[in-house]
Amino acid sequence: MRMERGSCGNITTVKDGVVVSIEGDPARPSNRGTLCPRGKGAIMNMYNPYRIKAPMKRTNPEKGMDVDPG
Repeated sequence: MRMERGSCGNITTVKDGVVVSIEGDPARPSNRGTLCPRGKGAIMNMYNPYRIKAPMKRTNPEKGMDVDPG
């Protein structure tokens, strides 16, 4: 599971098809077993019922700084 460009290594524990914990990978030299808050919050992002699950489409063909994309 990748959350940002830092590409920190993580170990994800899955139980009955559900992610139960995310920990830093101690063998990875970039993070040495630690995770940033964004990495720890990845479980909440994955199971958020309001997350965007499909590509968003612009409904207003006009483009500009003060134009609502719709």
